[in-house]
Parts: sequence; structure tokens; C-alpha cells
Amino acid sequence: MSPIEPARPNHFRLSIVLGALGAFSTILVLPYLMALMPEVFKQAQVPFPVLATAQALQAFIFFSLMAYAGLRLGAPLGLDAPLLRAWVDKQPIPAGALRGLRNAAVMGAILGVLIVVLDWATQFMLPQAILDMEQPAWWKGLLASFYGAIAEETQVRLFFMTLMVWVAIKVLRREAKAQDYWLAIIIAAALFGLGHLPAAAQLAELTPEFVLRTVALNMVVGIPCGWLFWRYGLEYAMAAHFAADIVLHVLMALA
Repeated sequence: MSPIEPARPNHFRLSIVLGALGAFSTILVLPYLMALMPEVFKQAQVPFPVLATAQALQAFIFFSLMAYAGLRLGAPLGLDAPLLRAWVDKQPIPAGALRGLRNAAVMGAILGVLIVVLDWATQFMLPQAILDMEQPAWWKGLLASFYGAIAEETQVRLFFMTLMVWVAIKVLRREAKAQDYWLAIIIAAALFGLGHLPAAAQLAELTPEFVLRTVALNMVVGIPCGWLFWRYGLEYAMAAHFAADIVLHVLMALA
């Protein structure tokens, strides 16, 4: 009798869950974006329910596809969302998961404090238009934090970081090594920072100093989140990202 082969992971169901979470977080981030860029939304001249529905549908398709690709490519690389997968497959949550998530959140909060310090130390690199801006209300920052943790981690870590490791081993024709993961972590973190530039361009002129500062500060969170994704799973990167954003967008708005 041949041994029973383990069931193949069901990437489709998990990708749908991540797509739905990404769509929901896209709706949540809209009040924050509307506070930052009111003129952009005024020019759109679209009622909020219509805008939110259109953005959510687009985000659902976008994040579902990215999640599916990331999960499928990441399966042989050890890059996954183990806690959500256990929930979707109705399996027991891995032992120590809650403690691990708590530790990741503490790491994220510390990173958030570090960014606050670095933000203060590099104020001279900011355009005057940014210095004159008022931070959105804390509750809008709270809603936006879900987008950072869910949507951005699905896109940057689960998809882009996984894709870069997969490409590296295909090009080099060997098993993945630690340096492949670290290179992908750093590149994905840089892409994470660059991904904030289109929104920043709506607020002020993109001077070289402003671009460098934006990318560098985002990499402070991006690199540890990439490491957490590699070593433990996507949910741990999400927990750290969420905690960092709570410090930056909620606590700082209340300060």
C-alpha cells in the first residue's frame, strides 16, 4: 500500500479571504485619504457610496489575484499565511501563535516610536507644504491602519517579496538560501517606500530629499515586516505593521 500523500493546500479559498480583507480595508482608508487630499476627491465628483463600492470591487480582484499568486509561489518557499490558512481549513491554530502575534505587535510599536524620532530628526528634509499640513483625526488614522496592515502586506510582502525569491531561485537554478530572502526583504521594503510616493506627490513637490526620507522611513518598518513574514508568516508582519501605524497615525494624532 502506498503512503497517503498530504493534501495540497487550497490557495484559492485563502486568496479570496485575503482579497475580501483587502477590499474592506480599502473602504476603511478612504476617510483618511479624503482628509489628506480633499481636492483630489472633490475633482472626482463621485458620491461616496459609489466611490467606495467601485474601489472595493477593484481592490477585491486586485488583492485576490496577488494573494493567490503569492500563496502558490510561496508554498515551496515556506512563505505563507499559516494562521489564516488554519482558520480557512478549519485546523487548530499553531501553538504559540497568540504570543508570537503579541511579540510582533510590540516590535511594530517600537518601530513606530523609532520612526517618530527619525521623523522629528529629519524635519529639515520636508517641503514646507508637508510641514504646514494638519494630521487627520485619530479615528481616520485608526481606519487607515487596517489598510497598511492588510492590503500593503498582502501586496508587498506576500506577492512582491515572494515573487522576488521565486525569480531568484529560478534564475540561479538552486534551492532558496538565506541571502535570497534577505535580498527580497530589502527590495520589497524599498518598493514599499516607493509605493508611498504617488500619494506624497499629491501633497508636495517630490524633491530628492523628500523622496529619500520617504523611502528610508518606510524601510524602517518594511525590513522587519519582511523578516517576520519569512520567519513566521504573513499575519506576524501584519501585526507589526498595524502596531507601527497605530503609533504613527493614532497616538501621534492624539498627542
